[in-house]
Amino acid sequence: MKKLIMIAVAAMLALNVAAEDKKEAPKKGGRQGLMKELELSKEQTAKMRELNKKFAEKVKGLSQEERKAKMKDIQKERQAAVAEILNEEQQAKLKELMAKRRGAGKGKKKPE
Repeated sequence: MKKLIMIAVAAMLALNVAAEDKKEAPKKGGRQGLMKELELSKEQTAKMRELNKKFAEKVKGLSQEERKAKMKDIQKERQAAVAEILNEEQQAKLKELMAKRRGAGKGKKKPE
């Protein structure tokens, strides 16, 4: 009986250690990750949050069909507003980060 308990405890410990090894650092994602990587000032961060709220409200009331139809225009408008908030260095870094994200993709291959 003692051997069985000891084996069970040893197995649980081994599984915990193995699970601990597989844990990855949380991935930086979404707008928060971008904002950190761009090293925004407090003022810029506040402006970006307001901008995000504004555009979320614009999209919120739209049906899926309206959203599809208007999304390109809304995105262009948002990009222009973001460009007004960021300095040139941050804009260049944003383009680089977005290119990396698009390049990483979702495992989709480009048609040849």
